[in-house]
Amino acid sequence: MERLNLKRFCNGKYNNPQKAIPKKTPWGWQRLARVCKIEFNLSRSTDFFRKPTMKTFLTTALLICLTSTVFAQDIALPAPQRTGGKPVFDAINARESYKDPAETPIDLQSLSDLLWAAYGFNREDRRVVPSAMNQQELSVYVILKEGAYLYDAKANKLILKAEGDHRKDAGVQNYVYVAPVNLIYVADLSKGTGTGAYISCGCAVQNVYLACASKELGCSVRTSIKKEDLQKLLQLTDQQDPIAGQTIGHKK
Repeated sequence: MERLNLKRFCNGKYNNPQKAIPKKTPWGWQRLARVCKIEFNLSRSTDFFRKPTMKTFLTTALLICLTSTVFAQDIALPAPQRTGGKPVFDAINARESYKDPAETPIDLQSLSDLLWAAYGFNREDRRVVPSAMNQQELSVYVILKEGAYLYDAKANKLILKAEGDHRKDAGVQNYVYVAPVNLIYVADLSKGTGTGAYISCGCAVQNVYLACASKELGCSVRTSIKKEDLQKLLQLTDQQDPIAGQTIGHKK
């Protein structure tokens, strides 16, 4: 069979479209057909493919890219801004718990900055918070309106754990359900550092408080969390213990 030549195909230079299209419909065309609700049988009809223009081809390519975006799972974060902001004593002075956040989304740059402040790296294999014997026994999960994610600091991205709005699983207070961001701190008990994870968690929480004060965002830490619901939602093991939540949002 003749190999598909896109330039000739898009310029309509195939006398017989069957020579240009493999008998088995290519993956991209199958996906496009499903999206557009088009049903066709290449062995019987080639009207869908006859003499397409370059505009048709580009439109098709765009649709395929869009469908790929729809099904994308993880969220790539921009590089965190590690300098600037308020002087540290000004941020400490402005630190407060705020429990009336607006539902307005937080932009990805700010989210990346806050997550880095919570549990990012500032040296080779060393976190921004202390860790007993560098066991790094803490994990940070992020619950957004779009889904629940695990923060991967090395790859600087959010790994999808569950799609959809699960903010009601993040706590018991009403303001938790409307806030755009809820962080869940999870301790890995299998690393055997005793209270080490709780010390790391406290430091991470305070870092986020100070970062929020610098960015003039509202923030509140909570120990009132739905542990059983979070275990299922975040696909945690028996050795992973959710120990605190932190709610973040714009001030009204």
